[in-house]
Amino acid sequence: MIAYPLSMVLHSFRKNKVFSFINIAGLAISMACCMVIGLYVLYEINYDRFHTNINRIVRVTEVQDQAGSLHPVAVTPGPLAPALAARFPEIENTVRFMKWGGIIKSGGQTFEEKNILMTDNSCFNVFSFKMIKGNPQTALAQPNEIVITEATAEKYFGANWASKSSIIGQVLKLNNEASFILAGVVKNLPAQSSFQFDILLPLSYLFATDSWSMKWNSNNYHTYLLLKPGTSQGMLQQKMAGLLANYVNGSKDQLRLQPLEEQYLQSSFDFMTDWGKRSNINYVKIFSGIGLLLLLIACVNFINLSTARAVKRSMEVGIRKVNGASRQQLLRQFLGESLIMTCMSAVLAILIINIASPWLTAITGFAIINSVNSPLLWCLLAAAVLIIGVLAGLYPAFFLSSFQPVTVLKKTGATGRGKSFRQWLVVGQFAIAVALITCTFFMYRQLRYMQQKDLGFSTAQLVTIRLGSALQEKSALLTAALLQLPGIVAAAPSTVNMANVDNGSYLEWQGMQPNDKFLTTQANIDPGFIPALGLQLLAGNNFTKQYANDTSRFIINESAVKRMGYT
Repeated sequence: MIAYPLSMVLHSFRKNKVFSFINIAGLAISMACCMVIGLYVLYEINYDRFHTNINRIVRVTEVQDQAGSLHPVAVTPGPLAPALAARFPEIENTVRFMKWGGIIKSGGQTFEEKNILMTDNSCFNVFSFKMIKGNPQTALAQPNEIVITEATAEKYFGANWASKSSIIGQVLKLNNEASFILAGVVKNLPAQSSFQFDILLPLSYLFATDSWSMKWNSNNYHTYLLLKPGTSQGMLQQKMAGLLANYVNGSKDQLRLQPLEEQYLQSSFDFMTDWGKRSNINYVKIFSGIGLLLLLIACVNFINLSTARAVKRSMEVGIRKVNGASRQQLLRQFLGESLIMTCMSAVLAILIINIASPWLTAITGFAIINSVNSPLLWCLLAAAVLIIGVLAGLYPAFFLSSFQPVTVLKKTGATGRGKSFRQWLVVGQFAIAVALITCTFFMYRQLRYMQQKDLGFSTAQLVTIRLGSALQEKSALLTAALLQLPGIVAAAPSTVNMANVDNGSYLEWQGMQPNDKFLTTQANIDPGFIPALGLQLLAGNNFTKQYANDTSRFIINESAVKRMGYT
């Protein structure tokens, strides 16, 4: 039963090589594009799914009232987590994270680690971070313990670290000041994790050395809750919304709960308060829509080409009906042909993806070829082939099988049938194509605008070098040495990278109204910074090394001037 339509399709291919090539190639390219988009969408929506309790984990965030303007932030005070656990029985467990960095030394190996998180021991009970060595129930319970990933273990202890029975208990030093005992090694985090760290340190170490960290104005922590089964997130949020007013006098800030499932794609917080890998659900929606439109265009093209051949195939239909073929048999044949052509297009689409996978991986940032081997993808592809084959072949099958033998054999009425419908399909197809091209044009213009936007400082020939803790103390000597090099026109130290300012704090100023506050970023610089970056002073003077009182002066930008009410 399968062999017959297959032989008919192959026979049709030989007779209509150009038609067959255009139909299969067009559908294959569209399917390849849709498969890549589908892989991207699946990749994005599966972030953090490796956590066993993902449906019960929420992040606590704030909506801060900054002089009547509501500002959402992802950070919360240090004491919030224990206060919530004590107050609400719906909470099974809590855990906090704080971003950290420093120089780590073990034996003869020394590295500057930028990807350190400080956390509570409960993180192993809330999140599914798999520990390879050590006890997750006790690791980080003491303020002098440290947990590292597999990659970090290999960096400090060699490629055969896993075979060393004595690795637990090894000593690692932070900034040549504090010593930590290795309490565990966790499996490298999956690429689809919004949490990314190399080292975990206990928050109890920070609390023991810095009393400010446990004050209610220390908004530096990401706080997560593991809710008990059956707990309503909406009801709990209503109960805890105004809780901060009980601990901070006159506070109008409100607490919110964000499910972990939404953290990667649906976080709209500024980069100063939200760290980790983030994306945007709108990208997923846009690409999903584009994929469906591409597939729709391909299906319309398939229908148009198939029905356009009605004149040639009408004679075949008439002869077969005269010889006793029923309409049901013809329907099965034409649908079978459509499905077989769709299968061939799918095979060609997979071949295209495999050939283009290195280029696609470089663009998308994830391994396309590995994702192609996903069982879920193959199930979706099989379903897509079936749906596309039936939908694309349904109209041509009914159209061709409806021809009357007498009419087509006399060549009196087959040519014009379905013309109006095909015209509407062509119009729709071109409308979608024009819409996609127009959107592409506007996206290109937007990208060009972003690339050419005046940032307020000169980016030409500008290079940033991150200094480790030891070099930071000698930044003046390093700057002087750099200025001796003939290829360097200007050099200046700064505490921030202009491309990614990740600090924030509140200021108080003369003439400030009660409860008026806004989040600011700041940089410590020397007098050479402003001329080196080509910044323009609109009023006042630059810092100078000739005046000792420069240490108590500051420079603000136009936005701060307006926000503070100055002229």
